[in-house]
Amino acid sequence: MDKSKVYIVGVGPGSPDWVSRRVRELVISADILVGWEQDFRPVASLVRNQRIFLQECHNYLEIPDQAAIQATKNGSTVVVLKTGDPLVAPAGLNELLSTFDGFDVQVVPGISSVQLAAAKAKISLADSAIITYHPLPRDGGRDLRLKRKRMVQALSNGLNLIILSGVRQMPSLTARFLLAQEVKPTSRVTVFENLTLEDEHVTQTSLGTVAGMKFNWLSVMVVYNEGSIWE
Repeated sequence: MDKSKVYIVGVGPGSPDWVSRRVRELVISADILVGWEQDFRPVASLVRNQRIFLQECHNYLEIPDQAAIQATKNGSTVVVLKTGDPLVAPAGLNELLSTFDGFDVQVVPGISSVQLAAAKAKISLADSAIITYHPLPRDGGRDLRLKRKRMVQALSNGLNLIILSGVRQMPSLTARFLLAQEVKPTSRVTVFENLTLEDEHVTQTSLGTVAGMKFNWLSVMVVYNEGSIWE
């Protein structure tokens, strides 16, 4: 008996224009779609008769389990939607692989806002450290401490920082932490908000200035490591 198929797909940074043809085909042909409201926005026009399993703050851990049970009963094809690229910001990827253990699982990459920010900043990913915040429930701040340690190590190793912000770690908080580590307040920074969307906005400034600014939570912060970055 053939295994039910599960595709964990990247839907791009936000605009439907950045959804790949392969992902469009998979969404259209799916029996079941799983994701958060934000994940559905780039593919909203492709949602027709698929069964929707919508993740929300109170149920996001249980929803994939429910989809797996349904797919097992009916032999359904499941597409799990992930904003950006599921391998660049892989929050929950291991949990999904565990949930769909026994299924034929494929991961389909997408364009990440991290890649777009690097392209607009004209810096190589090979010369940068990518930092994404994914605090787990009741992790006691472990994820944040780990990512902050990585930022300091990366700067010490001469790398740029490309930081995918989150609700709990906005650019201002990141800037204040780096300043406390004696990174120069004059260090060059660019913050990209709502990449590919109509209200996309780019702010080119300094680390010290970012510390006092407010940004949309859909932000990518680039800290340029241009040599003498420490106080």
